[in-house]
Amino acid sequence: MRARMWNVSGWSDLKATGEILKEVNSNLVESGFKVLNFVEHYFDPHGYTAMWLLAESHFAVHTFPEEDTYYWELSSCVEEFYRRYVALTETDQMHSWGHHLLLDCERGDMASITSKENVKAFVDHLVDAIDMVAYGDTWIEHFATHDPDKAGLSMFQMIETSNISGHFVDKNGNFYLDVFSCKTFDEDTVIRLVNQYFSPEKIKKNMVKRG
Repeated sequence: MRARMWNVSGWSDLKATGEILKEVNSNLVESGFKVLNFVEHYFDPHGYTAMWLLAESHFAVHTFPEEDTYYWELSSCVEEFYRRYVALTETDQMHSWGHHLLLDCERGDMASITSKENVKAFVDHLVDAIDMVAYGDTWIEHFATHDPDKAGLSMFQMIETSNISGHFVDKNGNFYLDVFSCKTFDEDTVIRLVNQYFSPEKIKKNMVKRG
């Protein structure tokens, strides 16, 4: 059996705690997940965290009342249940225009981050792995040659749901990647492929809800 996990996360407009719990429970059960346990905690002066332990992994919620929003994430070892949950919740997230994953990566393998062929192979693999559709060819050029501290390959790939872009710095192996899509995608798959193709020593991740 191959070790594999499917993950999805997002931000939603804050609602009453009871409404969040009712909605999550309903979606988990309808998707096929088996809830083994549930824990919750109310923070002082505000904020709430809840976690559902699933036979297939877990689901978590944390509220940010000061910003009128809450964050949620699902991890599942069963692809079928994961895809059912995504299908159920995509309609609920129509108020959010899209999902923007930003990765700041440090000290990648120098041969990998300076190779146009490797960057192109990464993009092709990524588009397929996160179930996107490429529009046109991948654009890859060497830029910022006027500044040795910033010079390196820049990449841009249009996809039918927005774009994938990045810049790789020759001097130190640092690189910066963006995946922007109005269709949900598995951010852990993106990170797995970044490690596979570029071997950075450190990755700083930020997922932003747009709109």
